[in-house]
Amino acid sequence: MKSNEQISLVRLLKKINVLFKNENIKGLRKLSDTLIQNSSVMQDDYMISLAIVIYTLSKILEKQQFESSSGWNSFYKSILKNITLLSKNMEKSEFDKYKQNMKSLILEIKRIDMKASTYIEELMKSSKIKKGSNLYTYGLSLGRAASLLGISKWELMGYLGNVELKDKKFKSMNMVSRYDMAKKVFNLK
Repeated sequence: MKSNEQISLVRLLKKINVLFKNENIKGLRKLSDTLIQNSSVMQDDYMISLAIVIYTLSKILEKQQFESSSGWNSFYKSILKNITLLSKNMEKSEFDKYKQNMKSLILEIKRIDMKASTYIEELMKSSKIKKGSNLYTYGLSLGRAASLLGISKWELMGYLGNVELKDKKFKSMNMVSRYDMAKKVFNLK
C-alpha cells in the first residue's frame, strides 16, 4: 500500500514533467519553493532533493545559451525520461531505484555542457544554499537546514548574512498549525 507522501510525490513528479516540457520557469520555481516550505515541516529528503533539482532546472531554462548548445535535445529528452523514471520508481515503492535515478538526473544536469560544468556545479551549490535559507526562514535550525541539504553551516551563514530574510512577510506557525498544514499537503485526515 502506498503512503500519502508517495502519492503526493508521484503527482509532483508528473507536474514537474509538464512544467519542464512547457519550459514554465515560474511554475518550476514556485513548485520548488512550495516543496521547501513543506519540507520545513516534514523534513523529507526526497522532497528536498527534488526541490533543488527543480530550482536548478528552472535556472538552466532561464539561460538561453543552453538551449542553443549542440547537446540540448538529448539533455532535454534525458531529463524528461529521468523524471518519468522517478515517478514510476516512487509509484512502485522502488526507493533504491528512485535514489539511483535521482543521482543520474543530477549527473545529467551537471553534464549539460562541458564548458559550463563549473557554472552548473556552482548553480547546484547556490540552489542548495538558497533553499537552505528558505528552510531556515520556515523555522528549521541553521544546523538542521544545512544538514538536510548537504552544505556546511558556514556556507549557509554566509548567505544568510548577505540577504534580507522573509521574516517581515512570514508569520511563524506553531506546531499545531504546521501539523495541520502537513495533513492538508498530504491529504491526511
